[in-house]
Amino acid sequence: MVKKSKFFEKIKQRNNMVETKKDYKPSSYFLRKTPDRSQVKNEEINIFADHDSSNSPVTEYDYLDKTIMGDERNRTLFDLSPQAIVFVNSQGILLDANRKLYEWLGYKPEEIIGKNIFDLPFLPKKSKDIIRDNFFLRLKGENPPPYEVEFLHRNGSKKWGEIHGALLQDPAKKLVFDLVMVSDITERKNMIDALQQSEEQYRTLFENANDLIQSVDAEGKFIEVNPKWLRTLEYAREDVEQLRLSDILRQDQIPHCIKLFNQVIAGESLKHIKTVFLTKTGKQIFVEGSANGYFKDDKFIATVGIFREISNKRGD
Repeated sequence: MVKKSKFFEKIKQRNNMVETKKDYKPSSYFLRKTPDRSQVKNEEINIFADHDSSNSPVTEYDYLDKTIMGDERNRTLFDLSPQAIVFVNSQGILLDANRKLYEWLGYKPEEIIGKNIFDLPFLPKKSKDIIRDNFFLRLKGENPPPYEVEFLHRNGSKKWGEIHGALLQDPAKKLVFDLVMVSDITERKNMIDALQQSEEQYRTLFENANDLIQSVDAEGKFIEVNPKWLRTLEYAREDVEQLRLSDILRQDQIPHCIKLFNQVIAGESLKHIKTVFLTKTGKQIFVEGSANGYFKDDKFIATVGIFREISNKRGD
């Protein structure tokens, strides 16, 4: 049986691991073997062929243990960070990860430590491709901005993380580490997706509604109208930018509608509004509908009116 390193003992203590099998090999065991580059699918890994071959995983492991994690402050920040943190060597081997990563994704240290990051079970193919590209950019001396990728929890649920990476080197510049910090943005991502889905559903209803829908700002200018509105009032989309609410109202309807308009701006919701619109060619369109105000931070933005045509009926 391979003798356990002090480094793995620290990992074990940090994550409250319990050894249950006699033939169990600690994570550091895998790092004592030089990775078989022929098994690495990404051919770009050959850019590391010129690296000093004496930089064995053991040396990297010991340096990480004694120099970086040997500092009490560094170790505390690593263990208690709200972000998932991992150390990866120049060959793409995951050397260590903090408690947050295991809690977030449901894996144990022995299941991921010592593996190539491109073989990790919690990364879908698309995420591996994105991470690979950014990984090589950092190794080439570039500093790519933070980016978002999808992760998979052990139970199959999707997680989203924002990745920040930084390259670390020993004073002799022989050992290279990629410090990767992952912020959990799952809730934010799900919220954005829900809003986008809601927006898409609203847009579908707006575009296909059989009612006339219009949005008008505080000055009476049209912000948006739907296709049904355009067809009924015989206007082209570019015409709307030049129109005001009074332009589509029959002359005798203007005072009454302006009064209702001001009530909506004041916060009232109005129903059963009856009035008469005029088309571009002067044709009368009798309508009935409702109007509500849209407010943001208690500030009026626009009215939203929804009307249906009631032909041959008076609107006054």
